[in-house]
Amino acid sequence: MGVITLNLSQNEWFLRYQKPINYLVVVVSLFFLSLSPIIVRYAQAERVPSILIAGSRMILASLLITPIVVRYYASQLRAITRADVFLLALTGIWMSANGILVIISLEHIPVLTNQMLASTAPIWAALIEVTWLKARLHPLIWVGIGLVVTGSLLITILQADGGNTDVSLLGVVLALLSAICGAIYTAIGRRVRPKVSILPYLWVVYGVGGIFALSIVLLTQVQVFGYSASGYAWIGASTILVQLLGFSGMAYALAFFPATVIVLSTRAVAIPASIFAFLLFSEVPTWIQVIGSVILFAGIISAIVGQEVADYRAKAFARNLQGTHHDSA
Repeated sequence: MGVITLNLSQNEWFLRYQKPINYLVVVVSLFFLSLSPIIVRYAQAERVPSILIAGSRMILASLLITPIVVRYYASQLRAITRADVFLLALTGIWMSANGILVIISLEHIPVLTNQMLASTAPIWAALIEVTWLKARLHPLIWVGIGLVVTGSLLITILQADGGNTDVSLLGVVLALLSAICGAIYTAIGRRVRPKVSILPYLWVVYGVGGIFALSIVLLTQVQVFGYSASGYAWIGASTILVQLLGFSGMAYALAFFPATVIVLSTRAVAIPASIFAFLLFSEVPTWIQVIGSVILFAGIISAIVGQEVADYRAKAFARNLQGTHHDSA
């Protein structure tokens, strides 16, 4: 009886603090995601191809969690429907495409520009949620989308107009395409993530995504071996810090937040990433970039507040509905 009481109290504690825990997971994940462009830059400096970085970290992450998934989630894997397997596979492919494009774009544009261009993802995420997932977004989330996009365009356009020769059209296009891919895999992942536990979800998504990227590596005959030990060490760091701790945390959050809020929150990555780039690569942000970043953060806050208001109203409506049914009975 004592053991049962202990388990119940633990469950009650988790339920009570679940929302703060969810937000903490997002914050910690964002920190590790902010390390991604820095780690990628160091790996690229060791002449490791961008597509090999993207594919290796996904397949390695899947392999690392394989023993846990096989031992504890085998029955759940067998219970996943074909439709959900298909959605998981699509999520992995689009996530892989997102990683490939954003990493290649880092070869052509500065870290901050790369991250800010990815901020256009909320446009696509919102359109996907409204048209495909039939979601109704709170007006403050739409305000957040507008602020995020405004800040991103302010930085990108004015930076290019200012004669910044580091801004490459190819890099800009690749970053924009990565944003679209990111919005797509986030929207698909949100649809299937609540049905599947986090580790089986990651195992399938990372496995399919890694196979997809490494298939391109083989088809294009990209060299896999022969790089420096440092190059492989940076791939390992990207696997553990970025893929397992960064992307996995955001995948966990997909079960509790709308895809648009997740995409907007990831825009905060640009700030610490640009600070790291300044300290390590002497990439100095301009005053325009600072203003754009402030606008971007305002958008993130607006979206989060909008989601909180929407959640509160939904719960209040459910309570009132339940009370009405109770009175009728």
